[in-house]
Amino acid sequence: GCNVIGTVGSDEKIEIAKKSGFDYVINYSKDDFSKKVKELTDGKGVPVVYDGVGKNTLEGSLECLKIRGMMVSFGNASGPLSDINVPKMLQPKGLYLVRPSMQQYLSTREELDEAASNIFEKIKSGKVKIEIFKKYKLNEVVEAHKDLEARKILGPAIILPWSMLNFIELTRLNKPIGFMLLFWPCSWGLTLAYYLNQETTLYFKYLILFF
Repeated sequence: GCNVIGTVGSDEKIEIAKKSGFDYVINYSKDDFSKKVKELTDGKGVPVVYDGVGKNTLEGSLECLKIRGMMVSFGNASGPLSDINVPKMLQPKGLYLVRPSMQQYLSTREELDEAASNIFEKIKSGKVKIEIFKKYKLNEVVEAHKDLEARKILGPAIILPWSMLNFIELTRLNKPIGFMLLFWPCSWGLTLAYYLNQETTLYFKYLILFF
């Protein structure tokens, strides 16, 4: 096992992060998170950082790393990354920096099926827990966008199309149905969860994440 340090942008999210399994939680909008990480690790730093914020936390995330540590940058919540000064930012500690994208890991049907099976098995087993924070009606989509931009959404939020009841009814007739949209705060912008029907059972087939 390992100790996991998480960062949040507001105090309201601290308890949510702890509930999700983080051992330590830092509000990076108030505290110098790289300094806090050094304090928690006796000045050594951490072996890996997963950064979904982007521009505003790039240098701080690199500062958190120990010698030969790795930073995985996967989001642009605060804006795209600035240019990397390799001699200044990476060379002193021999750091690794990677910027993966979904397409690099889900380029074939086999890879997509394997990834989808793995994530939904973890959801089914309870290893990954999804709690819907708020449900918006389709005519409340503007409010949903405003709440997302104002960082009021503290978990996945769903926009329910006006015809969702019709969609559910179609599942009883053993016909394929459409999709619904989920907004995920943090670096994940928009998630499309496709619902399909097979033998009158509603289930997920694919989960497509747009970073």
